[in-house]
Amino acid sequence: MISLKNFLEGLKIKVAIIDSGMDLTDPFFKNLKIESYIYTEKHFQKKIIHPSNFHGTEIGKIIFREAPSVEVISLQILDDNNRCKVEALLDAINFCILKRVDIINMSLGVTVLPREKLLKLEMICSKANQAGIIMFAAHHNDEGKISYPASFSSVIGIKAKIEMKKFFEVDLENKNIFFSDSLVFVPQKEHQICKGNSYLTSFVVGAYCSYEEMQINNISQKKILSIDIFRLFQTDIVKMIFFDKIYDRDILNGKNVLFYTDLMETNNLNILNMYKKVCSIRKYQDKEDAVAFQKVIKDYDYFFIGLLSMEFVYEKKEYIKKLVEIALAKKKTVITVFPILNVKERIDLINKYGIEIKSIYK
Repeated sequence: MISLKNFLEGLKIKVAIIDSGMDLTDPFFKNLKIESYIYTEKHFQKKIIHPSNFHGTEIGKIIFREAPSVEVISLQILDDNNRCKVEALLDAINFCILKRVDIINMSLGVTVLPREKLLKLEMICSKANQAGIIMFAAHHNDEGKISYPASFSSVIGIKAKIEMKKFFEVDLENKNIFFSDSLVFVPQKEHQICKGNSYLTSFVVGAYCSYEEMQINNISQKKILSIDIFRLFQTDIVKMIFFDKIYDRDILNGKNVLFYTDLMETNNLNILNMYKKVCSIRKYQDKEDAVAFQKVIKDYDYFFIGLLSMEFVYEKKEYIKKLVEIALAKKKTVITVFPILNVKERIDLINKYGIEIKSIYK
């Protein structure tokens, strides 16, 4: 008879990250479930590494930020210049099939390949798709270039379309998801915003994993559907968790805004000075007193959380979330610069209170 623990473990989503490897000595990965492999002599060897190329580490952080309970298999195939032979990518996808992963994150792509190798790559992607694996890949950052495997019909392609007026757009026919920019927040000791479709891809994968976990918890069955990612990004609730820099830019005009930060540095000063021109904005003098905050917030329309020091975010996340919940309970829209709460956490709060909590950066 299977134990409850083993049953629940069997429902965990397993994600493969095909990239430059992950630095598992980074404190961010403490207590997270990760297997690390390196590609050597046409085989994958299980090994903990300290890569000098941090791309894979950053990709892993973004996925775990959104979906901290997934299991990750890290496959190192990229070198310090984010390059590899196509044979390494073919072997990596085949390894993922053997490991029976649920999702593959490929924050990479190739634009020029001999026809024979292109067909081999398409065939292995089709084989993974037939095995029930959902694959995500980054399109080239140059919108004029066609990138593979993102352009294969068996793969969901992720791309920023800079001239696009909508915040995001779903192309069901070609299995693409587009965003108006590719700026993504990466959890580090210091604030870091990374730009590129590779980072955007890992954000979508993390948000998707979190969404699928909600479905699994509801039906107690591991049933992962690629259509769910398109459903997620077509729902109105997603518009409530992202700050659209075009359509939302004037929402604070003429409003009373309470501004919150533990770190009064240049960026926060710039935010305050910018909004002082269009609204009444005041910095909250926090004494870590939730009762006092409850009395103050009732006189404001918006609660705006500026840049916070990462130490404060890690140490005081529950307190910050409590302030957010107080504001939402008082029917005050919350805006944050960075996603101090991930997509699932924001959706849960919107479902609970019916009020928007928008993050400027993904």
